[in-house]
Amino acid sequence: MTKPLAAALLFPVLLLCGCALSPVQPQSLNLIYKPDGTVKDSVYAVEQGRAIFCAVLAVDGHAVVNSIDESIRASAGMGNVLLVRRLEHTVAPGRHSLSIGCRSVTALPVVDVFNTFKAKGVVELSVVKGRSYLIKGRFQGDVTSAWIEDEGSGAAVTADVSGAL
Repeated sequence: MTKPLAAALLFPVLLLCGCALSPVQPQSLNLIYKPDGTVKDSVYAVEQGRAIFCAVLAVDGHAVVNSIDESIRASAGMGNVLLVRRLEHTVAPGRHSLSIGCRSVTALPVVDVFNTFKAKGVVELSVVKGRSYLIKGRFQGDVTSAWIEDEGSGAAVTADVSGAL
């Protein structure tokens, strides 16, 4: 057998061996056991290039990466296309202060400069191990309100924070 032919046959064997030896990813374990709670941001689609976000802004006074900032960052340079990034936040069990807010976001930065939070405030949340929570918003007339509810039951678990449009 010639060297080029031997090398050509050896390459696929080494490639397949490398795949077989790659480490197992532990991501599937998260489906079985969730040691912490999860708080999920919400997105309400309004029209192309614009959406309303209700998001966690800070946990216990520490700012967190949120869906609003990530969507703006992902949409940079895309014209009037808003790439929505909906984030989830892992929070340890126990009582926490969460800063939450709702605001409109547009894909065009020149228009988005004038968008401010329509509802923003701090709520107290008692996180239960393994539970998921969802930031919700209500938009009626000139008033917007936001709160957190248990995703499984749909029951509100915090007070509302409100603001005028």
